[in-house]
Amino acid sequence: MGGRSWCKLYETSVIPMPCRSIASFTFALLALAPSAPTQVAQHTCRGGGKIALDVDYGYSFATFSYQLSDPKLFSAAWLEVWDRPQRLSRKQVPVQKQGKLTWTPKDDPPETPSELLIAVVDPSRSSDLSEVLIAGIREDREGSPTPSFPSQSFVLEEGGASADLTIQGAILSPVTHLSLSEKEASGIWIAREDLSGTLADLQHMMVQIPPGYLSRPTVLKLGSSVTVYVMSKDRPVLSSIDPTAMSADSAAAGINVRLLGSGFGPESRVVTVFADNIHDLSTKTIFVSSSELQVSVDPAYSGVSSDSTRTEGIQFWVSNGDDLHVSDPQELRILPTEKHPLRSRPVPSIISTSPYPVPLMDSGSPALLPLTVYGDNFREDQYVILRNDDVAGVRLKTEYVSPQELHVLLPREFWQHHRYSYRLVAQTSKGVCATELWEDGDDGAQF
Repeated sequence: MGGRSWCKLYETSVIPMPCRSIASFTFALLALAPSAPTQVAQHTCRGGGKIALDVDYGYSFATFSYQLSDPKLFSAAWLEVWDRPQRLSRKQVPVQKQGKLTWTPKDDPPETPSELLIAVVDPSRSSDLSEVLIAGIREDREGSPTPSFPSQSFVLEEGGASADLTIQGAILSPVTHLSLSEKEASGIWIAREDLSGTLADLQHMMVQIPPGYLSRPTVLKLGSSVTVYVMSKDRPVLSSIDPTAMSADSAAAGINVRLLGSGFGPESRVVTVFADNIHDLSTKTIFVSSSELQVSVDPAYSGVSSDSTRTEGIQFWVSNGDDLHVSDPQELRILPTEKHPLRSRPVPSIISTSPYPVPLMDSGSPALLPLTVYGDNFREDQYVILRNDDVAGVRLKTEYVSPQELHVLLPREFWQHHRYSYRLVAQTSKGVCATELWEDGDDGAQF
């Protein structure tokens, strides 16, 4: 057992029931001795005989106590362990008035999973997966899935109303909480409050920044990787760029762009990256006037190589000295050509599923649950894989419908509530008589 408890205890339980199935057992008949049952399953059989079963638990074993009111009325008896619809074990026991036996699981049996994730695999780029959470236990429950967020930035302006941000993330639940902190003048981050974000789609959540944080220029953090810049009103304004698009062939020879707007000065700098302490080595800025700048981009940073392009666009910002005086961006589109095609196909992206969340199945559920997957950039050679607490990379039967839709069959075994039961069965002259104890505890509550 490796020192690992195989039983969960629940405060609402009448008796702590084991939370694992039993693939095989080591049984040991014990001396007959009465015990005070905490919960008893009993049944009166046809013909008058009565049977009863109770269970007591240790750290890594369980003791079953059974009773047959009059052994003369019974010809045989068995103890069964079930994870419906599968019977996991059946052990014959002596026909006697009272009996006990102890069992210990040899292997860790399956648990009710806490999360279910899927991803679309493109065989040409199988290492580039974007998993989405399509079912999980509630966020307030122990073991609930943990969301993650790539590094990303947002630009707001002081004096605005509350702002709704759409944040990219992974393993997102319908409601996700993010800590909000603020950067003081000394550079120290101060925790302010927790904000609740709601699901926009399976890869994005929406968070509202309260208006009080927009009253002055400042820098905010959501979690550890999302930065929100509340810009000064006197920041530069970038209205347009010329050109707005360029072929990859031209970009490979060099990129030169005019930027038009207002509030530019000799200290203005055009940048293609945006982060704390902006420092962009890829650009060279020429100040023309308070309404025009010119910029050249080093071809080594353009995303265009000798035979392909890695990007479909380059964003430009104008910075006037610090990260609280930065314009909104404008994008220069890079158009792939025959000489410089886009290096890789667009990444498949899952936006939603039906049903969502996927209901936790049980013994009465179908063996295969139809699941519709919606998104973008799906292709006929792609397929869906599954991951839960115990398995990863399980390929699911996938039918291509369109670039925005796939149909998938989800086997019940990968998203099933395991609730085990323990059954005493006795044979009488009138037929089979049985009584059963059910595992109590976790109801498989989902978000």
